[in-house]
Amino acid sequence: MARMTEPPVGSRIAAGLALAVSYLAGLAAVALAVHVAFVVLDADPRHRAVDVFAALAGKLAPGFGDLVPVGGGEWPQALGYGLAAACYLLAGQVLGRLIRRFG
Repeated sequence: MARMTEPPVGSRIAAGLALAVSYLAGLAAVALAVHVAFVVLDADPRHRAVDVFAALAGKLAPGFGDLVPVGGGEWPQALGYGLAAACYLLAGQVLGRLIRRFG
């Protein structure tokens, strides 16, 4: 009967780190998506949750709110932060795969 062996410790650590990187990038993308939803739905900025997510979006993706120079209103800001959320998702997946491969 063949005996299964455990993967090396370094491989398990790399897998855990890759998973953590992917989850953290996903959480950042979710936070940015919530901010985009608040912007598009014209949520009242006096509410604490709206203020918290706006501050978080500003820290996670500085400059992305002014990235799309089309017209005025909330749509350019929503597009910029939506692009930042997509970048976080893509970067999280790419970094996670690189860590797994070389870890």
